[in-house]
Amino acid sequence: KFIEAAMKEGLRPCDTHELASVETIASTGSPLAPEGFDWVYDAVKPDVHLASFSGGTDICGCFVIGDPTSPVYRGEIQAPALGMDVAVFDDDG
Repeated sequence: KFIEAAMKEGLRPCDTHELASVETIASTGSPLAPEGFDWVYDAVKPDVHLASFSGGTDICGCFVIGDPTSPVYRGEIQAPALGMDVAVFDDDG
């Protein structure tokens, strides 16, 4: 929710902070909307690794995670976490 809230407030951390050392930003809680990806790359840092994660407190872990060796696509989560048997389905199954 922080990324969405910062975006709605019109914040631009790249204009107010030195971000050269930031390499990765992780978004958790729910999948990050495509507009959130756009905001991070425009208002924070264009060459940061933006990783969207999804997991569960009941397992104390993540089902899907970011992968620093793979491309990032807006609105998508990159990879299953190690040891997780994850499947993705569309409306047609």
